Amino acid sequence: MDTVDVGTLSRFCLDISHAGDPRFGVFVAPFSVGDCTYATNKVIIIRVPRIDAVPVSERGAKLIEKLQIPSDLGPDLIPWPAVQEIPMGPCA
Repeated sequence: MDTVDVGTLSRFCLDISHAGDPRFGVFVAPFSVGDCTYATNKVIIIRVPRIDAVPVSERGAKLIEKLQIPSDLGPDLIPWPAVQEIPMGPCA
């Protein structure tokens, strides 16, 4: 398995211009929780094996708990939520 560095993982975070806004704190940089490191832009979340250089985040831990992301998934398993088809009306 290839390794991921902090720079690559950072591409999946919000733009750094949100760094001063406390509402976006956990979304502007990768964070570690347990044996994993995460990055998110509030749309997708990426999880990789723990990168030692990425700090642990209490807010990140709360986010992971809130999203109910299991900690026992293998690194190659990507759980997708069930998607329901939305009926489309005619275009105006």
